[in-house]
Amino acid sequence: FTSYKMTSISGGSPGVFFSETVGHLARSLAQIDDPPWNKVERLLRLCPSHSSSDPLILTCRGQDAILGLLIFLRESKLKHKNRLVPYFLNVVNALPLAQWVPSSSATLKPDQSSCQQFVFHLVTMLLQVATLDISMQEEILLSLLRLLQSLTETAVEETSASKVFQVVVPSLLGLCGAIGVSGNKELLTNVLSDVTGVSRKQAGDTVVLLKWRMDLVESVFKEVMRLTERDLLAKLDLQLTEYLTNHALPVTILYKSVSGILTVNALLMLKAVIQFQDVHAISCAGTVQALVRGLLSSCRSELHLERSGKGAELSVSQQLKRKVQAVCVCIEIEVWATTNEADAVGLHQTLSSLLNSVGGKRLDYAHSPLRSACIQQLGQLAEMWPAVAGEVVQTLQTFLTSPSYVLQRLKQLSGSVTGESAKAVAEKKAALDAKFVELRNEAIDNVCRALRVGLKTNGDFVQAFLVSIGNK
Repeated sequence: FTSYKMTSISGGSPGVFFSETVGHLARSLAQIDDPPWNKVERLLRLCPSHSSSDPLILTCRGQDAILGLLIFLRESKLKHKNRLVPYFLNVVNALPLAQWVPSSSATLKPDQSSCQQFVFHLVTMLLQVATLDISMQEEILLSLLRLLQSLTETAVEETSASKVFQVVVPSLLGLCGAIGVSGNKELLTNVLSDVTGVSRKQAGDTVVLLKWRMDLVESVFKEVMRLTERDLLAKLDLQLTEYLTNHALPVTILYKSVSGILTVNALLMLKAVIQFQDVHAISCAGTVQALVRGLLSSCRSELHLERSGKGAELSVSQQLKRKVQAVCVCIEIEVWATTNEADAVGLHQTLSSLLNSVGGKRLDYAHSPLRSACIQQLGQLAEMWPAVAGEVVQTLQTFLTSPSYVLQRLKQLSGSVTGESAKAVAEKKAALDAKFVELRNEAIDNVCRALRVGLKTNGDFVQAFLVSIGNK
């Protein structure tokens, strides 16, 4: 996930000025010990209103005003919450039928639409409100769940490609992305720092990760199953291809395929809502495991079909990056879902195979995040299942001390990089060297994690490891 600045939603210089002014006003009001309602109401009046008979109309200015009001609510520690939270929930409830008014001069992230960014910001901030006031948590989460269900149903049933790809899919990506970020403190800190304008330290000091209620977790999982169904993803990809081919006028669609990006965001959302749950307490844990195993198998098969390019070219397509990211999230969820020692042994073998998989130059470069995830999850697996700690140590020891294909290849690539300029060559070499060092250090760290686990049951565990290393 990338972080977003609030100013990215408004269009052009006047829009940026409005956005910055609203943000400054919100932060100033939040610093007042007891801000009078009439001052806060000025912000509320800038926000769009709607009735049951009229749709919510979201201009760029209206979006920025809503986010400004949310900044005030969070930074003031929920002052006037009883008046403001109902408004935000009405906005969430109105999103499925909202009318979006785009700005032709909007300054956006290259891979996000205004709709996606706004939903991401809105949901991220509301989830933080839910962590700050337990009395409002259920109502906020239920509203977001209803939004997820409504958007998913529309993605399944809607025949208008324009609505699907201009509104529904971007909204889903923003919603799933925000929930996904809510489970990662570092990412959430970056996002809140950018949105609210406070320092990373200030944002990090106030970040609280949300633990979802069990029944809501299972409801979210049902929607993840629907969003990752092969038939739906194939239908959306075909629909998008036809739309881009047949549309007479230029359209702003920021991706050529839906399946990869939607799968990754749905999985990240699932990981965020289950990660603090006891796997034995969730009735759908077995189904979660079956889902991610199927997706993992499918993604691995697709990765096996990839072929390296010629020469030292290291460019990586967005589709390949998303496949790699999907595999990374799948293995994290599968480690969480492991409920017995036999599954732990099998998963260790899978992670070991992924860690040492052979590819061409481009794939070796692209798979670095996957190998990093395998190393981290091997350490996690050892801590969860001490019986496999010895096997984990052996796998990582071999990776570090034997002629490791992966580490050797990264080092070789670094030495053979060519480019159009000395600067380009230096940048590529630096990137490869950094990946080499990162993987090596992560492997060392996770060997130590596994050694600490083994030492608890065998006082000679570390000594035996040192003897083994000495014999290499």
